[in-house]
Amino acid sequence: MSEQENQDANRAAQVTGDPGSALWNKIAALPIGPQDVALSFGDRLARENGWSRDYTEAVIAEYRRFLYLVAIGSRELTPSDQVDQAWHLHLSYTKSYWHQLCDEILGFELHHGPTQGGKTEQARYREQYAHTLAFYEKVFGEPPTAAVWPSVEGRFENPGAFVRIDTARTWVIKKPTFSVATLALIVLSPLVLMACSDVFEDTDIWFWLKVAFGIYIVYKIAQWFDSGRGGGRGSGGGSGCGSACGGCGGS
Repeated sequence: MSEQENQDANRAAQVTGDPGSALWNKIAALPIGPQDVALSFGDRLARENGWSRDYTEAVIAEYRRFLYLVAIGSRELTPSDQVDQAWHLHLSYTKSYWHQLCDEILGFELHHGPTQGGKTEQARYREQYAHTLAFYEKVFGEPPTAAVWPSVEGRFENPGAFVRIDTARTWVIKKPTFSVATLALIVLSPLVLMACSDVFEDTDIWFWLKVAFGIYIVYKIAQWFDSGRGGGRGSGGGSGCGSACGGCGGS
């Protein structure tokens, strides 16, 4: 274990020796933005990312854990993309962020540092994110949930692919993922249709493949509408801060 890791472990032990530590309690209880409004912080975060309310609450909880890690750590940390979206939005609530969080709870200014681009920055943020995942497990005694904290590869697999769009003017349909089960469904469906058809002799296999694929497309579109125009549980990907290599950090 390096000297840096020893310092992190010692500081974590001092602060988290009691599960109800004063610092963590303050971060956990911090109200983000006005509470008695029609569009709260959580509502806005869910709307802007197309997330369900339950998933949004999970992301906010992980964002609070990230703030705690930054507060007790001795080096720069990098959040997941989901946690980073909560961080971005919190920064826009300036009174809550700079006064209540930084001044009253953390005791220092927590700045958001986006990537400057390039291979060096890409390597730096990948290493920082890997350290963040390891530090998280060391402090909280459990690995971070994969639904909010993807692997290093998952976190940076699509740098620069995230864009801001107007869903009132643009349809957003999730690209199909062709798993083994999906491929089996597409292959077996025409065989079943052929076996049950009275016009088998007048059609060929390509007709039934097209029918099966059409059924699959209709099914996926129905899923998309049912999930609220593509809103779901979120995934890994490039960060909104630093599209060149999808990284950011806080210290």
